Amino acid sequence: MKVCKYCNKEIEGIHSIYANHVRWCDKNTTNGDKGGNKISEAKKKYYEKNRLVVEHDVSCNTCGKEFKINEVSSKFRKRKNRFFCSDSCSKSRSSIETKKKISDSSKNLWKNEEYANKIIRNNTNRNKRFTSKGEEEIKNYLKENYKIHKWTSGGGFKYKETILTRDIYSNDLKVIVEYDGIWHFKDIYGQLEEKQAKDRLLEEWVIGNDWRIVRISDDLYRKDKEKWLTVLVNSIYNKSDKIIKIY
Repeated sequence: MKVCKYCNKEIEGIHSIYANHVRWCDKNTTNGDKGGNKISEAKKKYYEKNRLVVEHDVSCNTCGKEFKINEVSSKFRKRKNRFFCSDSCSKSRSSIETKKKISDSSKNLWKNEEYANKIIRNNTNRNKRFTSKGEEEIKNYLKENYKIHKWTSGGGFKYKETILTRDIYSNDLKVIVEYDGIWHFKDIYGQLEEKQAKDRLLEEWVIGNDWRIVRISDDLYRKDKEKWLTVLVNSIYNKSDKIIKIY
């Protein structure tokens, strides 16, 4: 039987029961972590005594800054050069890796044809906030005045491994109306090459599938909406050209 040196309570049983009581005794206030520091210090002295702790020269994985660490050799080898000089560098690394994982995951998902078609059907690849006012006006005009042809918008389809969308179209007439804003003519944030490449693919699809496409520029339409809307409607219903550009 042993007596706790803090509370003088008699403890019966094996040594581990006595040691556990002493560590967690309410009157033991010598260490905030109930003896944890003593254990860490004892472990450190053991490593130092047996020359297991070694000073290593390392470089920060994020910023490249060189610094020294004291590390147990076996643990050092397991870290595989993943060292960071500060919490901010460590968090930055996590952010970069997370973004890359999300990006790679998204690319892989789009390679899945079933997933891509589902996204297209739900029209989640379009955001109505970016639909121009002129495009909305033309779409509403056609839907209200030519209901018989079931004008609609949104959605898309996959052609030559590229997702293409149509601004306004009628499956009955097999006609697409594209409202071309500044993004189709000027390089803003480096998007022009991709935008024009998709325009060419859409026109190629139109010709190959016996559809027609009528393009009207935002700049021209806004100068005289009534006039150019009349020209647009005339191009849709009274002309047979596969590709018409009202620029």
